[in-house]
Amino acid sequence: MLIHIGYPKTATTWFQTHYFTKNHGFFALPRHFALNDIVLPRQQDFSINEVKSDLDKILLEKEDKNLNSVLSHEVFVGNPQSGGYNREEIAYRLKNLFNDPKILILIRKQDLAIYSTYKQYIRTGGKCNLNDYLNPPIDGRIPLFDFGYFEYDKVIKLYQYLF
Repeated sequence: MLIHIGYPKTATTWFQTHYFTKNHGFFALPRHFALNDIVLPRQQDFSINEVKSDLDKILLEKEDKNLNSVLSHEVFVGNPQSGGYNREEIAYRLKNLFNDPKILILIRKQDLAIYSTYKQYIRTGGKCNLNDYLNPPIDGRIPLFDFGYFEYDKVIKLYQYLF
């Protein structure tokens, strides 16, 4: 099993559509499974047994048993628009789901990743100018952009510890 955890804006979509394919020896688990079963459920709604059951069903439908399974979603490291506030929780969920996966993490020079993240924010309807986006109010009510999201070493250390 290979788990590709992100980061967003590091050619993730290209890997998902062009590389993690049967032609390259991979069976890609559905993105909706990654998002709906692993990332989005609130802690009180997350059931490891239900997710394992869903995973078993998906793997049973795998036509070619010789293909390497891959689970890929860039928000396994959290969403950059919310500072990745839930990335540790997701990492622990992945640890509890999979015995001994290989972890793939792609990174990008931080200034380019941050700029690309801001551009996506604008394309999806964001209204803040760059300065306000990069310096949001910190009042604890909702998670917003956080430069700490791009401290890749912390995520790498977390996954090294877990896996």
